[in-house]
Amino acid sequence: MKINEIVQLWGIDAGELLEGIKNEFKLTQPYTLTNTIDDLRGEYRFSPYQIVEIAERIKTASVE
Repeated sequence: MKINEIVQLWGIDAGELLEGIKNEFKLTQPYTLTNTIDDLRGEYRFSPYQIVEIAERIKTASVE
């Protein structure tokens, strides 16, 4: 899935999710919202569930 597809499912900001993923895993390559999760996993092998955790944190923070 692409970043911009994931945020549609979660109802969160795409830029926040991308930055959250990049910061969480210390990714250094330039990624955009059209990159897939597999593109990002090429740099660091995180589990898809870890993306869910980041998305949940963002969603919770936006509600507060």
